[in-house]
Amino acid sequence: MTTRLHTATPEMLAALIGALLGISVSACGPPRGPDPRPDFVLLNQPPQKLRAKPAASVAVLDEAPAYAHVEVGLVEYLGDRDRDPSPARRAAAREALGARAAALGCDAVVVLGPFTWRYVIENADATTERDGLRGVCIVRR
Repeated sequence: MTTRLHTATPEMLAALIGALLGISVSACGPPRGPDPRPDFVLLNQPPQKLRAKPAASVAVLDEAPAYAHVEVGLVEYLGDRDRDPSPARRAAAREALGARAAALGCDAVVVLGPFTWRYVIENADATTERDGLRGVCIVRR
């Protein structure tokens, strides 16, 4: 049996990520267990147990690699409150996303793109915004 994979556009993947994260946060209630990971959504079972590895060993890619791999999950890095769009800040966000993927046990992370997290306190008439970066954690087969 041959499996055919379809390539999703970044917009499709961003919509999927938003939906999955929204469902996981709103429908699942408070986190259960010793190590909740609100910034990671499991998509597929990894071929082997995930173990943390050095951040330098995880590739941060802009497109899926040519080697056989499994897309294990969606991972996010959420930056601080300073919304600085400089190239240095973007590079630091990519590095931090790679470090987060390494802590999860990914072999590489494919960057999907940036997002803005908004938290609104209606009664206080206040809004907090933070920039982040999303990616897909992949593991070699």
